Amino acid sequence: MKILLVKPSSLGDIIHALPAAAALRNMPGVERLDWVINHELAPVIEGSPVVSNVIHFPRRNLRALPGFLINLRRQRYDLAVDLQGLLRSALICAAARVRTIAGVADAREGAALFYRQKLAATSRHAVLRNIEAVQQLGAAHAPLHFPLPPLGLPAGFEPDPPYIVLHPHSKWPTKSLAHGVVKKIVEALEPQRVVIVGRGEFAPLQGSENWTNRTSLTELLAILRHARGVISTDSGPLHMACALDVPTVALFGPTVPQKTGPWSEHSAVVRLRLPCVPCQSRVCAWKEPHACLSQLPPHAIVRELHRLIGKKQSAPPQNNTAVVPKNLPGTSRHEMPAADTQRDAEATAEPR
Repeated sequence: MKILLVKPSSLGDIIHALPAAAALRNMPGVERLDWVINHELAPVIEGSPVVSNVIHFPRRNLRALPGFLINLRRQRYDLAVDLQGLLRSALICAAARVRTIAGVADAREGAALFYRQKLAATSRHAVLRNIEAVQQLGAAHAPLHFPLPPLGLPAGFEPDPPYIVLHPHSKWPTKSLAHGVVKKIVEALEPQRVVIVGRGEFAPLQGSENWTNRTSLTELLAILRHARGVISTDSGPLHMACALDVPTVALFGPTVPQKTGPWSEHSAVVRLRLPCVPCQSRVCAWKEPHACLSQLPPHAIVRELHRLIGKKQSAPPQNNTAVVPKNLPGTSRHEMPAADTQRDAEATAEPR
């Protein structure tokens, strides 16, 4: 059987879909699993042991669209699985003229109208929703794993001495850390080596190494894999770090960690309890703009990271493929009430 998996974006969603892709590829009788993905994100799955062919979706090149569609039709897939759940992804499945199109029943934009097989997904977290869906297609119940491609560090990057990765960026302004907040976290991490990564505008900061805008996706994965620990906003690199099972502290403000938060055994969410959280908005309307992230106490974040690093160091060694239990353990979450002083906020953030 030949399967077409359609999940073009975004970076975090691609990582969330990797366990489902592995489960589909390991189904009895499956000879091939091809994945449709946006061109700029393709390196994350190119070379993955479970993906037979990576098909680049020409999102920004309409002239290439006819050739893309002709190629899809030539493959004669037996099954198309739409894990994006949007009209665009459903149309891609339909254009491939696949015998059976499957997707989640609560897909948006009318995408479910194209599905011959509607899959129920009741779990809140995206990783489990994807797995729950493909299990209805015959995928086995098994430990989740994230089959990533081979990785190499960027030229000029030294893995020693050990380092902490700090990723302050996000496509949403409300999920990104201001420069002053990053500065306080770097100071709280002293004298440890700190490497700042990601995409976005970021001025050099004393006490850190700025690798912003200097890595490919696979090079970023490699930096994360070798890190002692990671501190990140709700973003693609957060989920990359979790897939690698690196001790990770996720800083959440406007979004819901139960849906898209970290899931590994060695991760935790830190966020403030404010009346506006979660607002699920790209624009902050609170009386103190961006308070949900700007008021997070840096020393509490660093303490939580050190706790996770200690937990990972005391755990039995694992292979290079990150594995988490079938039923996600539920990462610890530390919610801190808004406080008048940093000391008050930190006092409420002690590990459980």
